[in-house]
Amino acid sequence: MSYIKVLSMMPWLKLGVVLKRLLLLVVLLSPLALALGQQWHIVYAFHGRSNTSMHWLALKRLVVYCMSKKPTTEDKFIVTFEVVNVGSKPVGILNFYLVVEPPSGGALNFAKREYIGFELDPGETFVFTTPAFTLSDITSRVEPGVWRFKAAYSTAGYSGAPRQWPEAEVEVSRPAGSALDVSIPQGGVHLLSAVVAGIPVQVEVEIANTGEEPVEAAEVRCWVNDTLIGSVNVTELRPGDIGRVRLQWRPGAPGSYLLKVKVDPRDLIRELDEGNNEFMQIVRARAPDLVVSDIRLPASMIAGKPAEVSVIVANQGDYRSPATRLIVKYLGGEEEFSIKELEPGESTSVSLKVSFSTPGVYAVRAEVNPSRSFIEWRLDNNKLEKRVTVTAEVKERTELMPDLRLKPGGVKLLTLEPRAGMLVELAAQVENIGDAESKSFLVALIVSGEKADAEVVAFLPVDSERTVKLSWRPLSPGEYTLEVIVDYRDEVLEKDEGNNKVTLKVKVEPKPQAEPTGVEEPTQPEPTPTSEPTKPSRIKPMAAALAVVAAAAAVVAAVAVSRRPKRKVRKRKSKYRLG
Repeated sequence: MSYIKVLSMMPWLKLGVVLKRLLLLVVLLSPLALALGQQWHIVYAFHGRSNTSMHWLALKRLVVYCMSKKPTTEDKFIVTFEVVNVGSKPVGILNFYLVVEPPSGGALNFAKREYIGFELDPGETFVFTTPAFTLSDITSRVEPGVWRFKAAYSTAGYSGAPRQWPEAEVEVSRPAGSALDVSIPQGGVHLLSAVVAGIPVQVEVEIANTGEEPVEAAEVRCWVNDTLIGSVNVTELRPGDIGRVRLQWRPGAPGSYLLKVKVDPRDLIRELDEGNNEFMQIVRARAPDLVVSDIRLPASMIAGKPAEVSVIVANQGDYRSPATRLIVKYLGGEEEFSIKELEPGESTSVSLKVSFSTPGVYAVRAEVNPSRSFIEWRLDNNKLEKRVTVTAEVKERTELMPDLRLKPGGVKLLTLEPRAGMLVELAAQVENIGDAESKSFLVALIVSGEKADAEVVAFLPVDSERTVKLSWRPLSPGEYTLEVIVDYRDEVLEKDEGNNKVTLKVKVEPKPQAEPTGVEEPTQPEPTPTSEPTKPSRIKPMAAALAVVAAAAAVVAAVAVSRRPKRKVRKRKSKYRLG
């Protein structure tokens, strides 16, 4: 519902008088009325009734005013149009505005005005007028040619200039004496070397004269992150010429920068196109980043003994690092090394010998690029410290010790044909191959895990030997395992305890069976020749039998003595009396 309808619903107001005064005030204050008072010229006009839009809106009038009869790119314009609702229903309008199309194409919206809740009733009209404007108010690229102006509106579901409505076409030319134009062509800014933090780089700028008249001089300025780094003039540019100027920039730190270059930054030249004077680009400044990645130390050190230490240096940046120095410090010493140039990702190492005189915990420190001779991404990783524990030296034992062993091949069986019940003897040769005299020790014979015999050796000097005889009486035939062990009780501290035992196998035969004897007359034994000695193997059983007989006789005699009655001893009276 329109405001006029609202006013008509108020019977106590004199509607005619109010509307006349209100419309008169709007007309007097409108831009069109003001423009007519400033000798504006109509450069395009449409009067009538156009085809209707999808909302049954028709264009009744479209007029373009200009301050010059022949519009130029610097003149001012006013556009007004009138819209009528030819439908049978109200149309909700959000706003009316102007669409401007430059000669090179594209649509630009201008002078939007919002009318929230505004309705255009059937048969009702609305007049829209823009404020005075120049083409540069709409776009920075002001070019000569045919400019198009279109009436447009928007509703809740639509926005644009209806194709059914006519559009104004206005020929716009350059003003007299405005044929100059300087620009930065595409790709016209060059960095002549790698952008590295701390190293100056030359910025070369190309300036083209795209106008129709020569340019005597044009200023070129360069900014980095809105900080002016330099200004230079390009001179004597004829139409079509390209001039080149250079400015120098030294990035103070690695990272990304916004580089901006502009020609004629103070707008001193009246140009055909002011939109081609600027260039912007993101530039990344690179830098090395040396880091002491590791100090390789031994797990522990001995006081007074040097140990090898390695220091690893790597370049973790994105640019080659110059040759520099590495300082390694530790208590009582400092060494300096030269580090070669390192490409990104490359590493190198140095080695040195360090020593500490007393036990304790000591630090080893390394620092690369200590004088900060070039800029890096980071400086906090140029140093590294590691600690090592130093202990006192443990001296090796120098005490002289014996070393007892059974001489190789020195265990021999003395009984050639061992039989069950027979005393079996063997000899063992023990020697001392150490560097100290041995105290007393025990040599034992072990048969099937049981000790059968043992003999004590009081002492044994260095590089001397002793033969020990051991014996054992097997009770039954079979194969026996014999072990001869030197220092059986582990009483002697030796250099080598693993050479004290020898093992051998002995087979014992059954004892011979005695032949049965009948009752025969005693005969005289034949005399034994004296020239034939008795064999040692027969002497031992005879001696053993004689010993048994002697022992039995001694027992019998002792028993007889103990049973003999005691003789009574009579006391004799002394023939001598006292007193």
